[in-house]
Amino acid sequence: MSNFQVKHEVRVVFDGGWKICLQYGVFDDDTDHPGYRFIWRDADDVTMPYKGQSKLPSLSVVKILIEKADREGWGKEYDTSFLVNSVIL
Repeated sequence: MSNFQVKHEVRVVFDGGWKICLQYGVFDDDTDHPGYRFIWRDADDVTMPYKGQSKLPSLSVVKILIEKADREGWGKEYDTSFLVNSVIL
């Protein structure tokens, strides 16, 4: 399992203090590629990386998180160097 070095984060807070977060950072693995991830934080602000998956309550929440990241100026960062012959953007 690799670690994730968070460079930027935005959140949507729900009743009970749980937060869904969009993070931009670097995966601390063999590649050190930057990227985005969704992750939950509990009411004590502890990340909950349940097997690398995050249940997203709706696409409207995803849209809100992306719009927040855009407003903060980091929502359009990407690195396509690792996508050789795999994905067309």
